[in-house]
Amino acid sequence: MRIHKATFTIVDTETTGLRPAGSRLLEIGAIKVCGGAELDRYSELVNPGQAIPYRIARLTGITNDMIIGKPSVHDVLPRFLAFINGSILVGHNLRFDTSFLNAELGRCGLPLLTCQTLCTLRLARRLLRGLPSKGLGRLIQHFGISVEARHRALADAEATRDIFLRFLGQLADEYGITSVDALLKFQMRTHATLGRPARHIGRIRESVLPALPRRPGVYFMKGSRNEMLYVGKAKSLSSRVRSYFSGIEGRPARTRQLLRQVRDITWTETDSELAALILESRLIKEHQPRFNRADRRYHNRPFLRLGQIGKGIWLTVIAHIRHDGAEYYGPLASRGQAEQTAKALVTLFGPDHGAEQPESIFRQRPSRFGGKLSPDGTGPVRAFLRGESRGVLDELEARMRSAAAALEFEKAARWRNALRHMEEVADRGGAVAISIFDRNMAVICPLEAGVLVHFVRFGLCVQTIAVQVPAQPAEVRSVCASANAHYSSLDVVPQRFSRQEADEIRVLAHWMYQERDRVQVVHLRDSTEDFERSILERIGARPGQ
Repeated sequence: MRIHKATFTIVDTETTGLRPAGSRLLEIGAIKVCGGAELDRYSELVNPGQAIPYRIARLTGITNDMIIGKPSVHDVLPRFLAFINGSILVGHNLRFDTSFLNAELGRCGLPLLTCQTLCTLRLARRLLRGLPSKGLGRLIQHFGISVEARHRALADAEATRDIFLRFLGQLADEYGITSVDALLKFQMRTHATLGRPARHIGRIRESVLPALPRRPGVYFMKGSRNEMLYVGKAKSLSSRVRSYFSGIEGRPARTRQLLRQVRDITWTETDSELAALILESRLIKEHQPRFNRADRRYHNRPFLRLGQIGKGIWLTVIAHIRHDGAEYYGPLASRGQAEQTAKALVTLFGPDHGAEQPESIFRQRPSRFGGKLSPDGTGPVRAFLRGESRGVLDELEARMRSAAAALEFEKAARWRNALRHMEEVADRGGAVAISIFDRNMAVICPLEAGVLVHFVRFGLCVQTIAVQVPAQPAEVRSVCASANAHYSSLDVVPQRFSRQEADEIRVLAHWMYQERDRVQVVHLRDSTEDFERSILERIGARPGQ
């Protein structure tokens, strides 16, 4: 018989103890399914004829008061046998449930169970070998199943049903099991006889994984029609891709679904992890892979613009960067963070010298939020955005405390929210604290046998060079030539950054923040010669070497 035509009854019992000889049935819950659809359900409390131990009452929530007047097992069992008649009995650690059922049947003088049985614990041991624990609670957590009343028979039967149906799908996909006979036999197979879970997985393990290099890059998982399923980046392509195919059973559901559909894996090597991050972000947006959740579209990450508007200096939130003589700081994490920061700074350093303004004054047009600064306000605002001063945070905290002391709690809450957002901006530091058009630097990242020198021009990574430490003469010449090529003339400035370039600025800034404890940053401040000298000092070389 085909599995989709068979009727299964998923059962769970609650008992007064662990030993069938001395303990009794307390509750039976069961759900009958066929073809994945529920046909009927059964739930009944049983008066066990003995007191419920405290630990059982605490575990199940079933108290002695709840079983007063409930039917005895002599009345319940005939109804339950009628319910499961002709179906295959399924349970998690089913041997426990059937041992109690058979013990009670024997005490009632009724025939023991003769139906076919299937244990989801046995299936879990064969299908989820990478999962450390196969108990019902662990499987509920693993599959993300919602259970309202754990350790009640019907609720646990519902969870077991969901697990069982997932196992049926996995058995069909990975082992081609679609018949009841094959299903019943599978639960008894030893690990040595299980074989390879799927032909395509075995082929990838044998032919693709050995060819993967131990270099950074971007990998592409493709389906049967060569469609792009997933794009990912890696410090080591070999280690990252191999990790998918180790302990597949213990992976999250979405990852297992991806691996059931993948038929080929290709990759592109890059010079560095940073280059892989940037390439990954671009290719996800280009190909829109179904299994990539993040970075599928370009987000207009906000920047703070400090520059001339009309006859004054304004601080505004803006999504697009133009070469208009202004300073651009960012990108910030969200529009809300940018607007809160701009509003607080304009309030503190605007023409009204710290007086709170109505919300409408900050939004001059739908695309622009911010306000005008006082003549002496530009310096403190610039110092904060560059990470040179945190006095603004002290002022905000003082205003928050003052408002709270005056029982002006709404005002205190506004200052508190502004303080929280601005603390996040101040803590970012690094490249974000430099205006985009001044963001010219070398970022030196350590490797096992040297360093990578990332050259950054106007916030974009334009070249990466791998260098030994101490650097060899040819490497020194290469570093100096690159520095001279990229920074000797900064007159050619992008007039407007594209969405892709703005996204690459975001990726670089985020990477620098994450790696802030590992990387060294050399800023181009005065001359290219001083810049080169600072880089060479950090890679253990001398100019002219």
